[in-house]
Amino acid sequence: TVAAGRNVSPVSDRRCGPRQPRSCRAASSTPPGRRSVHLGVRRPRRLHAGPLGRFPGSRHCSGSTRAGNKRSSSLWSLAAILFIAEAMRIQKAFTDATVGTPALAVIGTWDPLIPAHRELFQEIARRGAEAELTPVVIILFPSPTRLLNPAPSICLEYTDIRARVVLIRECADVKVLIIRLTKSDLDASCRSFFHIIGSYLRLRELWLGADQSLGRGQQGSDAAIAALARSRKISLRRIPVIDGSRVGGMALRLLGEGKVREATQYVGHGPIWGRPKSGALKLNWPPGKYLAVSIAKPAFTPVATSGLISVRISPPVKGRQPTLEWPRRDMEWLSFLASAADIPKHPVNPCGE
Repeated sequence: TVAAGRNVSPVSDRRCGPRQPRSCRAASSTPPGRRSVHLGVRRPRRLHAGPLGRFPGSRHCSGSTRAGNKRSSSLWSLAAILFIAEAMRIQKAFTDATVGTPALAVIGTWDPLIPAHRELFQEIARRGAEAELTPVVIILFPSPTRLLNPAPSICLEYTDIRARVVLIRECADVKVLIIRLTKSDLDASCRSFFHIIGSYLRLRELWLGADQSLGRGQQGSDAAIAALARSRKISLRRIPVIDGSRVGGMALRLLGEGKVREATQYVGHGPIWGRPKSGALKLNWPPGKYLAVSIAKPAFTPVATSGLISVRISPPVKGRQPTLEWPRRDMEWLSFLASAADIPKHPVNPCGE
């Protein structure tokens, strides 16, 4: 329950978790029995609150902190981490095992996976070998842009997450970590990212894009990231904008127009999607007919296991995403080659007749 009143206890006496200090319970005006968690209401100079709940330093635990209650403070820190884990989490289904050695990491969505990304993964693999650090590619999924723009026609996906992981591993000898995001994580601070990453690996070096942030506002700004990295003795490197890094956005715009063949020319490989268990693939592409081939596994140069297949993406029904009915159960992967928008309405005869 979210409450907006005054002096609300952040942790119920009847719920699991750290018990509230007596000085805090005595100050609360909430009647005994039912209590609430106070989220996201900001009060000047007293309350440290946000989308992940209250943290140490709020006035509800100030009495015990002043009294030197270190145990209460540590329990509050643990509770803060648990709140973070409930929203932002590691998707273990396609993630490599926990990395116990010192590591370096690069963060992105990597969709579509363009040639500049391949070169970057090879570079961090070389850097890892030189510095004796395990190279890790972190995937933010779904894309923060898609969480900001939930309309399917605004933000499209080029390749599904399973195929993306396989393609990244083909680029270089790196580990892959998938961080599953929710809309509430857009307001989280960079500290939230460092907490969740630290639960998986011993981060010693972090590579970020030239203008990349980890959260909105000051709490995810460049200054906040740099300060937190220094406090954790993590080396921070900003990657300059390189030629060819913007072709992914151009490919997604073409895909939004249904022009798969043109998008493929920018990316270097066709979109790859795996068969869902239900057999109905929710694909936020323009409805219509598409040409695809069945492939053995995701690859930059996939091996086709069938001839051309015509598939159709049905229009959305009652606000749902467009859906593609999978052609056959024995086909695990599809690589898309073209769509109706790629075929000219009046083809030109090459003989000039």
